[in-house]
Order: sequence, then C-alpha cells, then structure tokens
Amino acid sequence: MSYWFSMKNGSLAHRILKAVGRRRIVRRRDLERLGGYDQVGRALRRLEEEGFLEKIDRGVWLRLGRAVGRQMHARAWSTPGGASDDKVLRLTLAQPSFDDLAALCLSLGLKRADMTLSELRADNEISPGVARRDEEIIANVRAGLLRMARADDRSASR
Repeated sequence: MSYWFSMKNGSLAHRILKAVGRRRIVRRRDLERLGGYDQVGRALRRLEEEGFLEKIDRGVWLRLGRAVGRQMHARAWSTPGGASDDKVLRLTLAQPSFDDLAALCLSLGLKRADMTLSELRADNEISPGVARRDEEIIANVRAGLLRMARADDRSASR
C-alpha cells in the first residue's frame, strides 16, 4: 500500500478514506456528497488498485485491514511474530476454523483468500473436503457482508 507516497491530502481518494474511517463496509451511496458519480468511481477504483478497498458487489466495497489480527489457534507457533500474511492464510486454509478464516478474509480480502485457495487446490496441498469447507466459509463471509450492507440500507431509509 503506497498510501503516503501516491495520495495527496486533498485528493478525493484521501477524503474517501477519511470519510470511511473505521467502517468495514463502504457504499457508493454514502460517498455522494464528496463528488460526482464518475469522480467517486475513479477514486474507488484507485483505492481498490492500491489495496485499501475490495469490491464485493455493485456499489459495495470492503475496507481491508492493515494487519492480520491474532488467531484463535496458533498455527504458526514456530514463528509467532514472524509469519507472513500469506503463510498465515495458507495455514488457516489448510486447517480452517470459521473465526480465523473470517478474520483473515476481513483483513486480507476475499479475493486474496480465493486466489490462495485455488493455488493450494492446484498444488494438491489440501484435500477436496477441506477445500469445500473453505469455500463455504468464504461464501458465508461474503454473504454476511452483503447482508450487513443491506441492513445499513434499511436502517438509513427509516
């Protein structure tokens, strides 16, 4: 993430990040006051390219976390502080638990989890049953995020 080097303080992308704050779900509708439809779309695409946001559905983005949080199960116990994000993701996909995989999907993104899962499957590093379980968890996380965005829509319209 080259945030500090590529984004100016007054740019629309910077203002979008400030407006989003700590929220996980970003909706285009919430950003209408910051600029025109095309301008906001370009800024959102730029933030997606730089790794700050990930598009989940039309008009709905996930704000990615900066670091992987603490896992419930110590899978990388031999290198507790030095395990890379990719290593932690691979270990979690090999031995999935819903809480750990959901936390990784929120911090690293659903696309990255899908790509890593397809790599593990192509290299035959995980069994088909475990891969199906991982797919179900990732799909449930995606569905939960979309439900959360819809619930925000309903509460805002009241």
